[in-house]
Amino acid sequence: MSARTVSEALAILNAARAVPGRVARYALVCGSTPLHLGTFVAAELQRRLPEDRVELATGPYGDLLGGLERCGGAAAEGAAVVLECPATCPTW
Repeated sequence: MSARTVSEALAILNAARAVPGRVARYALVCGSTPLHLGTFVAAELQRRLPEDRVELATGPYGDLLGGLERCGGAAAEGAAVVLECPATCPTW
């Protein structure tokens, strides 16, 4: 079952820290500060990959394209990309 609250998501992530295993690195790329979105994405990945320890990296605020470029050169296994209209069309 997916986490429905931040507390549940944090509990999933904290429990995984105690389990030895491979580190699975992922990236969350968006043009804003993801705050709790990153927690929920990491918890969902952790739930789907119970034998691994998930680490989620985020990029700096307001740099969607830079975040995508860094993802390509990083050792990440995958990425979640969140597009917002202001990030893709600044005149909107």
